Amino acid sequence: MKKVLSFFVAMLALGFCSAQITDGMYATDFHLYEVDTAAHAVDTSHTIDLYSMLNDYKTVFINIAASTCAPCGVFHQSGTFQTLISNYGPGTTADDTRALVIEAKNGNSWEAISGQLGDDYWNLVENINYPFIPMLMEPNYPDLLNSFSSDYPFNHYPTLFMICPNRIIYALERDGSNNTAEDWHDYALETCPCVTHNNAVYFVPNSSNLASAYFCDYEITPAVTIQNIGTDTLTSATIIASFNNHTDTIQWVGALPQFDYEEVTFPTMTGSGEGDFPFTFTVITVNGVANEDSIHNSDTYSVRLLSESHISTIEEDFSGFEFGHETPEGWTVLENPEAYFTYSYVSYDTIEIMFFEPLALDSGGKCEIAMPLFDFSNTDIPMLQFDIAYWQRYDSLIDRLAVLYSIDCGNTWITAYEKSGAELSKTGIVTQQSWLPDSVEEFRTDSAMLSQAAYQQDVVIKFVYTSGRGNNLAIDNVKVFDASPVSINVIQNSELTIYPVPTTDVLYINYNNAIKQLDVYDINGRCVGKYGNVQRSINVSNLSSGTYILNFITEEGLIVKKFVKE
Repeated sequence: MKKVLSFFVAMLALGFCSAQITDGMYATDFHLYEVDTAAHAVDTSHTIDLYSMLNDYKTVFINIAASTCAPCGVFHQSGTFQTLISNYGPGTTADDTRALVIEAKNGNSWEAISGQLGDDYWNLVENINYPFIPMLMEPNYPDLLNSFSSDYPFNHYPTLFMICPNRIIYALERDGSNNTAEDWHDYALETCPCVTHNNAVYFVPNSSNLASAYFCDYEITPAVTIQNIGTDTLTSATIIASFNNHTDTIQWVGALPQFDYEEVTFPTMTGSGEGDFPFTFTVITVNGVANEDSIHNSDTYSVRLLSESHISTIEEDFSGFEFGHETPEGWTVLENPEAYFTYSYVSYDTIEIMFFEPLALDSGGKCEIAMPLFDFSNTDIPMLQFDIAYWQRYDSLIDRLAVLYSIDCGNTWITAYEKSGAELSKTGIVTQQSWLPDSVEEFRTDSAMLSQAAYQQDVVIKFVYTSGRGNNLAIDNVKVFDASPVSINVIQNSELTIYPVPTTDVLYINYNNAIKQLDVYDINGRCVGKYGNVQRSINVSNLSSGTYILNFITEEGLIVKKFVKE
């Protein structure tokens, strides 16, 4: 039986994730007040209006900074914005560029933004030829700051981005240290579409439901967002979608003024085979004539199809693989900004994610990696087990690791495991140094029940790493198996027993060996109790009535038992 193909997008919003400025966002207009560097006060006689600059066909570069941020000071002193405006700003031959710096954290006074409050403050207004906007000074504060932060979410300083005349935002290199003014101006010329054509259509970047997609080789219903960048109202367009030796054409009709946009959905297309395939959207005609923007008239996504041969178990120790270059068969790196998945620095291979480095993964940024497609049709208790190593950097820098799984190929997600900060650490040690494990003793074994995946096909499991700019994290020895006693001989033959079953308050354990850890899961796979240094009984009186799974981590391995609480 065929199903409508689902997808998951790398920008999946989890509750603990911070939003950030990404390519393809649509810029909202703002009206902000700049500082008068001569008067040392905010100039309230006029506002800096974003759309007025964009309507004049200027590309706007913005630096969200903090006067106590060292990289902000270094970038300011590099003179990149100064050169950008001197060469391409008002009064120049090009006159196609504008630049703004927005102090959004500590600049609540002239003394703060001019570096007069001590060595930890930078002078960000010295010798500038572009507007400086102090968001913590009235009348920007507090209402304009709140609305700006909502429309332009950011979680680090400096945040650098470019807004093209068609209102589309592009994120720039975080600290700007490796780019010159000429580099950025060239990037604007290459990236921003011409908005003076009469009839032209633009595909909004990353707007398709194919972005970072991972499919189960069924049917695809592609969608993409088009924008009118022509001066004439867009009333019709011929758009082609090409994929896997199949082509569909749609005739779009509507009424979009310049810079308005709309999502276009194509008929369902059937994929086949296994591997990465290009999926291309192309605009042929606009308002009955050829698309006048021949440079930006197409958009291509890479779609990974999986064969229908699923697996039910896996054991992966990552030997011989360098993440960022290759992955084990069937594994898919979904989100890996600037290749923060990395190869091992230790004597054996692991997945590693670099949270520590000051300019590594942004706080709130995510790396995601998905495992091969699973078929648990004959699996009673699907279980994930893995080794993890992590040391904290500061108590206030909270990194997170989660395991999510989907029983409908990514349409919806269930959280099976989530730990953060001190919970991730085996030792509880806090170190201000960049740390990576150098022995197997620094790893511990964690597990996650995938209860709702029992007897299900098309199950996707993924690790989600969320940065708090803390320390590095390593994962090794990933296993997925059926944890029912019938399917695992070691568990079936174990001498560990529990009694009485059912029970009301105390559950006794009969076992001659040490129990390193005991995890208690409800029937939906949620962890409802953890015990270390387990003795010979546990109090379960606080649990609701129902069936529970016990994971005993012992010297002989993982032992799984089931009991009923009355």
